[in-house]
Amino acid sequence: MKTIDLSMNLLQGQAPLKEIPQTILKNFKDFSDNIEEINLANNEISDLSILHKFPFPNLKKLDVSNNTLEYLPDNFFEKFLKLEQINLAGNKLTQIPKSIWSLVNLEYLNLARNKISSLPEFLCDISNLKELNISSNKLTFIPDTIKNLVNLEKIVATNNSIEYIPDTICYLFQIKTLVFSKNKLKEIPESFKYLITLIECNLSENLLNFLPNIFEYFEKLQYILLNSNNLSSLPDSFAKLKNLIFLSLDDNKFSEIPDTLKNLRFLKFLSMNSNKISEIPEFLYDFNELIHLELANNKIVTISPKIFNLKRLYCLDLSNNLLMSIPKYPQKKVPSCKKTHIKFCQNLISKK
Repeated sequence: MKTIDLSMNLLQGQAPLKEIPQTILKNFKDFSDNIEEINLANNEISDLSILHKFPFPNLKKLDVSNNTLEYLPDNFFEKFLKLEQINLAGNKLTQIPKSIWSLVNLEYLNLARNKISSLPEFLCDISNLKELNISSNKLTFIPDTIKNLVNLEKIVATNNSIEYIPDTICYLFQIKTLVFSKNKLKEIPESFKYLITLIECNLSENLLNFLPNIFEYFEKLQYILLNSNNLSSLPDSFAKLKNLIFLSLDDNKFSEIPDTLKNLRFLKFLSMNSNKISEIPEFLYDFNELIHLELANNKIVTISPKIFNLKRLYCLDLSNNLLMSIPKYPQKKVPSCKKTHIKFCQNLISKK
């Protein structure tokens, strides 16, 4: 036996599990050396101290997400030194136990949806950490010591109040996914250019007015989300993102689809809803890889029949624009067009 699973338990007339039953743990005492995973998720457990009475020296995965934990003692992790994955999301924690720094094998740590206001420096000493989720806390900054997480591949920090990203982020040489959406970022540091392993970047719902001209360094970048900022243009280096397949720029201040996109011929998803775009540029009609195009809530007046040259286009949304007519399907294009989902609702189209 390798797993103890007490997740989503209902006892005594549908009451959620509020404490870990000591009798159950005693039953596993003879097998404690074999236990590698304990799942206590989705209960109402507020105290884990009983786990210290039953050693699990080979425990690798601990999931206590969605409970009511407010506190863990600083020495809590000292008896679980082989932990590789910890999920503490959805609790009421305000601090992180100091003993977590001793978990040299820890690769995954989820602290989302707690009440943590700052990240302690010792957290950044977990050198083998690969994935860190600190979403939906009360963070206002990321410490400079984040540079010590040299093996970090994914960081998710959405829905905080983070105002800046430190220059030391440039030391995250293995980072592939970076999510800082729903914060208060006003700028991106120049040191971002050293994150050359980046594949996905989500900076939506911040306060960005411009982007630094550093995108020629991101040869592996495939997904960019910049929704709900204050952007009105893109830097020239954006044209170097030749492997980009997903770009979302909804709810910004663009008056046109930037020319810097014309070389991005591998783009499959482009969304620029809720801007001030008045026309579709000619170059876009040659994006043969494009599958999804969203330009709703703009000021587009006309659309060329060339839109049907996009053989792979599956979804086209031009709703809530100023279109007065719909382009006719070229007869020879009809079979492929039938596969395209098109939205022209809330325009100025009338029968003629």
